[in-house]
Amino acid sequence: MPEPELVDHVARSTGLSPAEAARVIDDVTAYYRETVDEFVRRRHRDLHQRGRRNAEIYAEVAGELADRLFAAPPVRAAAAASDLHLSEETRSVCAESSATSAARRPPRS
Repeated sequence: MPEPELVDHVARSTGLSPAEAARVIDDVTAYYRETVDEFVRRRHRDLHQRGRRNAEIYAEVAGELADRLFAAPPVRAAAAASDLHLSEETRSVCAESSATSAARRPPRS
């Protein structure tokens, strides 16, 4: 479920119901969760299946990359806080958030 403030904003600004706004937000954020590597592999596969040659594929994908948003690479919250010169209190909150997220993450196989 998206953040309630974002759902409220989208619902107010578009006239959608809160449930519709949440669904749209989920759809859009899912679309942009794709990493650069995943995008390049997917587009290469799609264009290759349409009979395009690598030189054409790489040129087209390079053009698409310039205009596309992608998921940010994983960042450890504590490291990000340190890099941003945040206060000790903020770093502590980030570290706690990172530990909570790690505890919820399924184990890697």
